[in-house]
Amino acid sequence: MWDTKTTGKYLNLSTRTLERKRIDGTGPEFVKMGRAVRYLQSKVDAWVADHVATSTSDLRSQKQMPRDNMKVNRNLNGSDDSDEPAPAASS
Repeated sequence: MWDTKTTGKYLNLSTRTLERKRIDGTGPEFVKMGRAVRYLQSKVDAWVADHVATSTSDLRSQKQMPRDNMKVNRNLNGSDDSDEPAPAASS
């Protein structure tokens, strides 16, 4: 297992960048043991493999959040963008 500094060197990222990525959930999976944060090389390598792109448009699509994590976008009439019908308004 690697600490944040070692992982940062491996990825050529600062420790601060890895800390931010832990907070917003965009970095590699990590193990938290008390106050210590550790990374498994296999998880770091998998994270890198998930970010391989062949064009800049590929990179833009990777930055979008998965649908499960997005807030529902509500229209002015109170319905959302999903296929589910909006609940009936109560009086």
